[in-house]
This record gives sequence, structure tokens and C-alpha cells, in this order.
Amino acid sequence: MQAAGLNLVLFEYTTSRTQGVPLRLLESYRDFVMTNAYAAYHCLALQPCVERLACIAHALRRFVNV
Repeated sequence: MQAAGLNLVLFEYTTSRTQGVPLRLLESYRDFVMTNAYAAYHCLALQPCVERLACIAHALRRFVNV
């Protein structure tokens, strides 16, 4: 995340794994979001002006296994 020329990283611990958590944390965020394939993150792709990117590490594992 970038604001006023600064790079920011957000970490927040929660015991919930529901889609409400990423929606709450990123409700006003408009940019790219990289996630793994966990179903709770699918809702982010439906948000206006948010582009969801897949985690390349998970994709590369499949190629290494082949």
C-alpha cells in the first residue's frame, strides 16, 4: 500500500477467518491486492477499483511438482 510516497504494510491479528475481515480492513482501499486462493478473499475481487492478484508461490508449486 502506498500513501503520500510511503510504503505501508498492515498486519492485524484476528481469530475470524470470514470474508468480513478483509472487507473491513480494505473497505476504502483502491488498488492491487495479492492473496492466496483462500475463499474468504474472493469477495475482494468484487470491490470497485480493486484488482486481485494471485500468489505466484502457490502457482509455482504446481510446476515444481510436475
